[in-house]
Amino acid sequence: LETDEVIHTISSVRQNPSNPIPQATSGPSRLCPPPNLSHFSVLTLRPQTFSSTAPEAETSEFSDSCCSSMPFPVVDGDYLKEIDKARRDLRALIAYKNCAPIMLRLAWHDAGTYDKSTRTGGPNGSIRNDEELAHGANSGLKIALGFCEEVKAKHPKITYADLFQLAGVVAVEVTGGPTIDFVPGRKDSKVSPKEGRLPDAKQVCMFVVILGSNSTFSGATVC
Repeated sequence: LETDEVIHTISSVRQNPSNPIPQATSGPSRLCPPPNLSHFSVLTLRPQTFSSTAPEAETSEFSDSCCSSMPFPVVDGDYLKEIDKARRDLRALIAYKNCAPIMLRLAWHDAGTYDKSTRTGGPNGSIRNDEELAHGANSGLKIALGFCEEVKAKHPKITYADLFQLAGVVAVEVTGGPTIDFVPGRKDSKVSPKEGRLPDAKQVCMFVVILGSNSTFSGATVC
């Protein structure tokens, strides 16, 4: 997903009265037809069954329903303290480097590969693998990985999976978005998904526009 394309699409809709934003309605079809984002939103970052102390996983396992009742991962107090410290370091880094767009893009591209049928992909840190980083859609993200490595060096206990999603959360906050509750506990994976898993960028752009038109949407909701 190219951040500039999202901004351009939203701006175009806002500036063209003859092309109004679709109005959301109640019920399951209010975002119909939505892109396949059932397991990730930059503003809804809840891992499902991960433990911060578990070994690297070969696959990522999620609940079949993003917003249904699901257990929180178990992480210890020391890990939570590291998350808080990393959050502060990310805030300083993103503000200083002025790199919020690319950090948000990194978080999305790591998470947006989830495949419900195989329960693989998703926010598991695999985008750091050379194979996945070489995917065409991930062009330029090596810069964001380098920024994250600076924070990882200070907080080695934190998984890459958590770090990348935390970077996305902080990027939203630094640019004036809401303060987002972050739930850590994702496991890292060395297995990369096949290329082509990310939803079409134009679908994602419209999804963001529709969310913006829905007065009931709360950006701080943790799904």
